[in-house]
Amino acid sequence: SSIVNASGNFVGQTLVERAQLQTRRYAPREFDFDHPHFVYFILAQLEQEFGSDQVYRRGFVVRTTLRTDVQNAAETALQERIEALAVTRANTGAVMVTDPVTGAIWAMVGSPDFNDPDIAGQNNNAFAWNQPGSAIKPIMYAQALEGLDRNGNGVLDFDDYLTAASILWDVPAQYTNPPYQPVNFDGLYRGPVSVRRALANSLNVPAVKVFDFIGPNAFINISRRMGLRFIEDDRGEAPTVGRPSALGATEVRLFDLMKAYGILANGGSYATLYAIESVTDADGNPVPLSARPTPERRIPATSNFLLQNILSDDESRAEAFGRNNPTLNVAGYPGLTAVKTGTSNGNRDLWTMGFSRNVVVGVWVGRHDDGEIRNTDSVASAGSIWNAVMRVALNAAGRPRGFENPGNVVPQTICVLTGAQPGSSCPGGQRGELFIVDHPPPPPDQSFVVTVPINSWTFLRTNEFCPEDSIPGTFVNINDPFAIPWLRSPQGQTVGQTLGLPEQIIPPPQSGCTVNTILPTARIQSPADTQTVTGEMQVTGVVSAPNFARYQLELAPDGTQNFQLIGGPYTQQQPNAGAVLGQFDTNIVPNGNYILRLAVFSTAEAGGGFVYRTVRIRVENVTPTPTVTPTPLPTNTPVPVSPVPFVTETTLPFFPTDTPFGPTPEFSIEVEPGGPTPTIFIGG
Repeated sequence: SSIVNASGNFVGQTLVERAQLQTRRYAPREFDFDHPHFVYFILAQLEQEFGSDQVYRRGFVVRTTLRTDVQNAAETALQERIEALAVTRANTGAVMVTDPVTGAIWAMVGSPDFNDPDIAGQNNNAFAWNQPGSAIKPIMYAQALEGLDRNGNGVLDFDDYLTAASILWDVPAQYTNPPYQPVNFDGLYRGPVSVRRALANSLNVPAVKVFDFIGPNAFINISRRMGLRFIEDDRGEAPTVGRPSALGATEVRLFDLMKAYGILANGGSYATLYAIESVTDADGNPVPLSARPTPERRIPATSNFLLQNILSDDESRAEAFGRNNPTLNVAGYPGLTAVKTGTSNGNRDLWTMGFSRNVVVGVWVGRHDDGEIRNTDSVASAGSIWNAVMRVALNAAGRPRGFENPGNVVPQTICVLTGAQPGSSCPGGQRGELFIVDHPPPPPDQSFVVTVPINSWTFLRTNEFCPEDSIPGTFVNINDPFAIPWLRSPQGQTVGQTLGLPEQIIPPPQSGCTVNTILPTARIQSPADTQTVTGEMQVTGVVSAPNFARYQLELAPDGTQNFQLIGGPYTQQQPNAGAVLGQFDTNIVPNGNYILRLAVFSTAEAGGGFVYRTVRIRVENVTPTPTVTPTPLPTNTPVPVSPVPFVTETTLPFFPTDTPFGPTPEFSIEVEPGGPTPTIFIGG
């Protein structure tokens, strides 16, 4: 007969039933009571609380938290799905359902068949150590969104936390010491991706970057804070974690993951999991139980809300899972449930963990011998069970409220490709995102694409020691060592062009000029600024510079940057004032106003710096008058002359000008037929 009734209470002679269970431990097929894994869990709790002798001597009647409708649904869903997955080699699993607000355990299924020794059915897989795969990622992201005071200054700087818009670099990464190369589930690399996109689509490479961001100690701390234990804890050893832990390589238990996801469901607060509501002895007298701890906050409500928002965002996960995925979305509850899948190495552990504000459901599917599973994934296996159980649990719990902003989380517009506040430009366009008030997106000058005023010769930051020759330099401010090599690749160059990056992708200079910085001396002494010049002339001045490579003279119509080389390049410096820098025959250009530029360049080894010195000049040469030589005619024989077509107002080409020096004079030549000799008129 059953020792758990429809209300989830132990009934009958517990002592007798326990004795039978103990004497027949190795004859599992002879057990016929309901919910055996849950029963054993209750008995273990009682023994821990009261000791074995007291439990069986006093004939306890125990009122439990079991919801038989939810428990039955969980057992049925697991059994049916494992049968359907037989061709995949999956043969066991576990399901748990809890109330995140109170911590009450509504269902616990440790295997699909307690009485099947071929799958070690008596083992309660809710307490088995398995790799969580990507199901661990929200816990790790929780720490990154919360932030870490790295320099101990008591405040969180922009590089101390991640936001939902922060950029992670999904690019090939080859780590050493120890060797490790993470890959995404589809083998693709996406370049710069936001935290929202990376977590919602369960991208692996960005997750490893998050692990590096928080570090191994913080990974252990946030895991413990959210209720996880490590297999080393049972041996009294320090846990061993590394970059593979970001992808779920460090083993955990379903029971502990239920705690962590319960915190996510409960606004960041943890309610201790429990299964015993009350106990009475054989005479009906209440048996006092140890007081349950009051719920306590484990992570900030603000960062917890961001995780709720991301994990319930159907649009954001569409890239990997498709829109309106029928397994990850619970019919009738749009936007009211959040979910995360997980797959371990070799497809051995398949997970789906999810929650609403009033229910948490966790599912693990695997093999009893930790063997590999084929031709299925976490969505089709564990996800299918999760969805079926979640529907029943929500029906039992009642319709949940939506995930509510706890306050201090506000929308803000950011640049899509940088995750920073928009500046004068926003590569890739703009979008809205949610931000914790005291964790805003970085301003444009602290984006990973930054424009910094630098000295064009030294490429140091412009300051009081080098106020001249300041130019805006575009740099990449990226800590990821694999990002810049990728940006130089063909795929990365396309992204770089969208970001407006220069061909030379380098980090911004960290220092500026100093009193000891040697700068070039370069100037044009003649012609003077605004001088009118004619004919062939000398350009004089001085050129003296460290790391000198060459200089040249250039000319452009005033108001343009269309500089053309008119002298050089010259490889000899001219350190003496008034030295001849080059010759310029002004007759090679039309009259007009121009910019004469002296361009000086440093060596490639020194970075290829440059300085420009300019003067404005006016070319005003006298236009020669055309000379017409009459054609001598024979004296005796008149020669007929064909008429010459009349040409009107033929203007000679000149560069257009619009300067304070006045208009460029124009003149025309008219030829009039009519007579043996054409008449030529020259006028202005």
